[in-house]
Parts: sequence; C-alpha cells; structure tokens
Amino acid sequence: MGNKYSLHIGVEKYSPKKYPSGVNRLNFCINDMEAMARIALKSGFDKQDVCILPDEKATAAAVYDKIKTIKEALEQSGGLFLFTFAGHGIQRPDLSSSRDEGDFMDECICLYDGPLYDDDIFDLLSTFSKNCTIICFFDSCHSGTVHSFDPPPGQIRGLTDQELYQMRLLNSGQTIGNSTVRTPVRRIDAKGASFAACKDSAAAYEYEGHGYFTKAILDVIEKQKFKGTYSQFLDRIKEQLAGRQSPQLNPLLSFHPEPAFYLDRELFPLSIIR
Repeated sequence: MGNKYSLHIGVEKYSPKKYPSGVNRLNFCINDMEAMARIALKSGFDKQDVCILPDEKATAAAVYDKIKTIKEALEQSGGLFLFTFAGHGIQRPDLSSSRDEGDFMDECICLYDGPLYDDDIFDLLSTFSKNCTIICFFDSCHSGTVHSFDPPPGQIRGLTDQELYQMRLLNSGQTIGNSTVRTPVRRIDAKGASFAACKDSAAAYEYEGHGYFTKAILDVIEKQKFKGTYSQFLDRIKEQLAGRQSPQLNPLLSFHPEPAFYLDRELFPLSIIR
C-alpha cells in the first residue's frame, strides 16, 4: 500500500426513489470518472489504491465508508488523497445552525441516492490529519440559476427548479448526511485545495464525450504535458475553457494565516505538499 489514494465518482443516472422522474440524464460522467482515475494511475498511484464509484455504487454510505478507509490508511504516515466528482450539482438554502455561507445557500453534489452537501464534505475532510494533502476536482453545477449569457452547447449538469422541488417532496423528512441538524466542524487540518468547474452561482456543461471542465483538464495534462503550480494549472484550464465556464480554485485551509499558500506549490505531477 502506498501513501497516495484516490476516489473518483461519476453519476449519470439517479435513484428514482430519491430524485424526480425525468431528471436530466447525463451522458459523460463515467467518462470523466475513468479519465481522472487514469490521471491518478499515471501520477504514480498504485492500482489497488485508486477507487471508482459509478452510478448505483456512488451512494452516500459507500462514499462515507471509502473516505473513512482512506483517512485511516493515511492516519500515521500522512500522504495524498485525490477526490474527484462528475455529475449533477445543486444549491439549496443553508439549513445548518452555522449559516456559514455568504449567500445563505449550500452547494451539493448529487450522489446516486441523494445530495451530499458541502458542509458534509467539509466534515468528512476535517477527519484527515495535518500531515495529509487533499486535492479535489468537482465537475458539476453549483446552482440551478439562469445565466446572464447564452450558455454553450451541451447538457447542463444541474437540476431545474421544478426538479429540485419534486426532489424535496420525495425526500421530505429525510437527509443524506446530517446537514439539517448538524453541529458543524469548522476546521480542516489537512493541506490542499479544491478545483471547481464553475462559480457557485453558475452551471457546468458536458459535450462531446466529457464535461467541459474535465476535457480541459485532460487537454492540459495529457496533451500539453503540464508540469507546474496550482495557479498555473488554473490559468491553463481557463485558457482551454475560453470563457465558456469560470473554473475556481480555493484552499481547504481557509483559516490558514496564508490562505493562498499553495498557489505557487507544484501540483502536477500530483505531489504531496510539505
């Protein structure tokens, strides 16, 4: 077993018990999941330490269990955890007692059996020790809001307002994770950063085989043979997307005295920040 572990999730179809019938079926999230797993393998991850969870396998319980297993494996010696997701993303009013969102909205990734909220992801990552590095990539919408510009061609990776309403009816009185009654953990000791396909108030798209964001990542890493820092990588992704989406890069250590400390650290080939 090595000191690099990765978890890759791709969800194209969703449980009819948890989501409204007719919810937009995505087409290329499995492609994205497999592509990001391929990048991990090319970056020196051992095959047995690279996990994929497609469609029905991408349940909340499976994600919780796998992240817990990885955390325990890295407990003593530390190391790198790479986490990627491709699928629908949504927003909803922040129901937690902390009201920690500036826009009073929680962002969610849609697992097969229900949404996993950003607060729950935060709490999962907060269990990792300070000698770990976590790098996340999210290729999904962070809201269902309408753009102020003409969207690019392709399928949107988000739910409509009507679908969100129907989903809430289906899940009335139920939660995935503990977002509605949580006592939030507000600290992540691990180092690292999160890349997102778009802003919280924007949408992500897929087209011709991949999500726009993942396709840009593949072009930069595999075609351009990128080696460089986090900030340089983001700049290359932006160049590839050419304004179609606005990818984001945020630190996990928001409480760190130098929150942008990672910007000039090497990212690819995937490495561990010390």
